[in-house]
Order: sequence, then structure tokens, then C-alpha cells
Amino acid sequence: METIIIILISIIAFAIAFFATLKITKMNNGEYECEICHNKITPTKKQLIFSMHSDDTRKIRCPNCNKKTWCRKI
Repeated sequence: METIIIILISIIAFAIAFFATLKITKMNNGEYECEICHNKITPTKKQLIFSMHSDDTRKIRCPNCNKKTWCRKI
């Protein structure tokens, strides 16, 4: 019983830290530029969670040209 409570508390603490970090990332996220059409993209929360990223680039689907490319932060 005690281990279940400890596991639940750990999961809740992880979830709180994850979403707090995501909120901070979203505030500082800014816009990205599509490689193909040079459209400015502001990623959604779903794109922030599930997109691959490296330093200042993210692999995002552009709503303008509808292609998934590595977009650089501007």
C-alpha cells in the first residue's frame, strides 16, 4: 500500500514539473520559420510536446505548405 502511494506521489510531481517546464518553454518559444515557404509558425502545445527538436530548430508541419520540415527559431 505504501509503495502505491509513493508511486502516485512521484507521478503527480513529475506531471507538475513537466507541465510547468512546458509553460516556461511556451512563453519563451517564439516563432519558427519554415525552410520551404519561409512562413512564420507559432507551434501549438501538441507540437511542442511531440516534435523532435535540437537547439533552436524543431521538426514542425507548416500550416501554409503542409510539409513537415526542420524549422529554425527566429
